[in-house]
Amino acid sequence: AAHTLMATARDTSNLTADSAPITVTVSNVVADTQPPTVPNSLIISNVTASSITLNWNISTDNVAVVGYKIYRNGAFLTQVASTNFQNTGLTDNTPYTYQVSAVDAVPNESAKSASVNATTLVATAGRTFYVSNAGNDAWDGLSQTSPWATLNRVQTQINSGLIPGDKILFRRGDSFVGYLQLTDIKNITFGAYGIGDRPIISDTGSNSIFRFCCNGPTDWNLIIEGLHLILPFESTRVVIHIESRSVTTSFTVKDSEIEGGRFGIANFGMSKFLLESNVIHDNQRLGLWTYMTRDGVVRNNYFYNCGTNLSLDHCIY
Repeated sequence: AAHTLMATARDTSNLTADSAPITVTVSNVVADTQPPTVPNSLIISNVTASSITLNWNISTDNVAVVGYKIYRNGAFLTQVASTNFQNTGLTDNTPYTYQVSAVDAVPNESAKSASVNATTLVATAGRTFYVSNAGNDAWDGLSQTSPWATLNRVQTQINSGLIPGDKILFRRGDSFVGYLQLTDIKNITFGAYGIGDRPIISDTGSNSIFRFCCNGPTDWNLIIEGLHLILPFESTRVVIHIESRSVTTSFTVKDSEIEGGRFGIANFGMSKFLLESNVIHDNQRLGLWTYMTRDGVVRNNYFYNCGTNLSLDHCIY
């Protein structure tokens, strides 16, 4: 309620003067300390190789419920307003545990619901992930309308697991900063989508843009196609660094531009490779260095400004 207050001063001659009035609003509202009820009937309604969908019953509150907190494997994941949630971008054949709590505007939070468990399905076919400067790493990356934004998110997916046939495509005309490291790749493609110039992936020079390494035999099949990879000329690193001692491994680099670095491509022992229709240039020492290779094909490539700091007259060794 609103109240108007003023003060009156009186002297010894009984003369008075009033102050200017002020308005004071007094609230009689009792603080809300009551949490909502616990969400119940939490269920798994749909499971795929990369997503799990949750549904639960509505909670009630003495004032109002404003949202629900989702917990995955005991850690807070996100807050939603509805009574359902689809968790995307998950790793296939992996168990997950979920709980849900309700919150009001204060926010008072209810206790967590009973937990539910689900295991994502085993992926049986390759997926296509998209990466764009207009993307968001919180999205699932599985369509051109929900792309990832950074190489860090790509590396996270690499670390959590790629399956044979997976493709990671970068939008043409975009530029990305960073590098990628892989230790186990089976029929994986890094390429481009959209129209325009090749997407650029560059780094400061302290790391190779692509580094692939294994410590034993594995059935590798790596493809890099339609990318522009850049390291500073003065870098001591290799733009594409391949290392393997397996007779079952192979890699392909096609229609790409490989620029800068100590070497453009260094292949330490991968038995089979194809370099086709690439532009490889401005490398300190060599455009291509290959060692202990059994079956290598190099055709229709354009090499220039290779080995300039060694006064070499060739680009391949």
